Amino acid sequence: MAYFAPFAFQMKSKGEVWLRSAVASDAASLIEFLIAASHESGHFFLASTQEFEQLGLTDQEKWIDSHLSNPHGLVVVAEQNGQIVALMNCMNGHRQRNSHIATLGISILKEYHRQGLGQKMMEILSAWAHSTPRIEKLELQVDPQNTSAVALYEKMGYQIEYTLKKCIKMGPNEYRDSLSMGLWLPAKTSQ
Repeated sequence: MAYFAPFAFQMKSKGEVWLRSAVASDAASLIEFLIAASHESGHFFLASTQEFEQLGLTDQEKWIDSHLSNPHGLVVVAEQNGQIVALMNCMNGHRQRNSHIATLGISILKEYHRQGLGQKMMEILSAWAHSTPRIEKLELQVDPQNTSAVALYEKMGYQIEYTLKKCIKMGPNEYRDSLSMGLWLPAKTSQ
């Protein structure tokens, strides 16, 4: 996993957050963050709030460790006053034929939206991906109703590749589509 030294980022109006690599001891705080983010989200999560509420510390520690032990994995948290307010993770495929593609996820508490934090985290991801020889493409899924996220991804160079129809089941007879977006990185000299 890419590890980088913590650094401060000045948001537009919410003060300073610290961006850093996640560590296994963040497990409890990450669970709290995921529960809070899923409760307030008007957009979908692949996991439900109930799944996050049932998530044990050991499971979350294993998830973090799976990224830490993978040289093609990344987990970044944004922290303010000891509270995790944003999370970004990325990991490449586990098979030879898809190991050149890294899938990312990003979640930010609503209070911290429109503060430049999402863009900063995406810039960290971009720098990491460009310096990671195996990674040739970044991909993500996003709710088409989350127009600000779609706009950010497009600003960062991602393109909509296709729509997955009714791929997220929110409840009985309630489905959401998902946009698949991707970004091909420039060719690297050593692969």
